[in-house]
Formats: sequence, structure tokens, C-alpha cells
Amino acid sequence: GFNIFTFTKAGNIMNHQLTLHILHRDRITTALNSIYDYPLSLVIAPMGYGKTMAVNDFFENNNRPFTWISLTVPVKVSDEDYFWLLLTSALKNNYPVLSSQLRAMGFPHNPMQTLRFLEIVRNLPISENVCLILDDFQYIKNSAILSLINQFVQANIPNIHLIILGREFPILPISEWEIKNLC
Repeated sequence: GFNIFTFTKAGNIMNHQLTLHILHRDRITTALNSIYDYPLSLVIAPMGYGKTMAVNDFFENNNRPFTWISLTVPVKVSDEDYFWLLLTSALKNNYPVLSSQLRAMGFPHNPMQTLRFLEIVRNLPISENVCLILDDFQYIKNSAILSLINQFVQANIPNIHLIILGREFPILPISEWEIKNLC
């Protein structure tokens, strides 16, 4: 059958307004249920395969909270400060205190700042799963951003889940993380 859900793009952050009809796929939904078992989940497929729709459908139909960042401006998202602005802006609605703490801190450019970032996230007073979705991740080639993602995944913070959607596997140690049960 068909499920109706809503979404639109307001700037680069996904909000909900435009009504679309999509086909619900049980096999994909079942696979997406495992995102809560790992700090990182990857949804990788060529353009037009429905990655964005499937993940959005999953969260909408299960009434689960999520924060969505669309990385559709390749030139800008490779800049650490622009990436940080997208992240903190997206977090503002669901996690305003976290957003303001991270915005004040700025992008962590060194190991001490990265440890501070991880400490802030680790100390979040949360009891539910927090999901951060990075859509169109294939545009992220910046080594500082990739290093931060690497540190974040390896920190394996309980109840925090990163979902990467992209057209190609990111330049990250995916095989190592699979062995360590991190994705």
C-alpha cells in the first residue's frame, strides 16, 4: 500500500510540509530497524534509488525523533565552519542547549576541542535514541570533518546514532568499524 508522509526543504534542513505519496517497503524498513544497534548506519545507493525517501518514511511511520541535515551544496559543506553551522542549526529545534553549546565552541579543529565536543555529547541528559541523519554525504571530502566523524563513531556514545546517506561509501574506516560492531 501507499503511505503518505510530509517533507520539504527549508534551506538545507528538512522540515515537514509538502505531501508526497511513496510506496512503503517492508524489507527496507526491517533493515532500518537496526540503526539503533550501532553508532553509525550507512545507506549507500546511486542517485534516484530512494535513500532519502526510505529513511524519512522510516522515521515518520515510526514516530521517532530525528535531526536531518541535507548536505546538498558541495562547495560549502567541505568547509568546516559551514558544516558546523548546518549541524548546530539543525540541532536547534530538538536540542537547543546542545546547539548553543556547540555553536559557542565552534568546529573542533584540534584533539582537545574534539574531546570537549565528545564530552558535551556524552553528557547529554537523554533517555531516548537520538538520530542525526547526514544526507548527500558523498560531498564531504574535508579531512577535518571526516576525522571528527571518525572520532564520533569510535566514541560509541550510548543512544546517539549517526545515519549517513550517500551515493558512495565515505572515506572512513568502514571495514574496521564493521569488525568492531560500530556500524
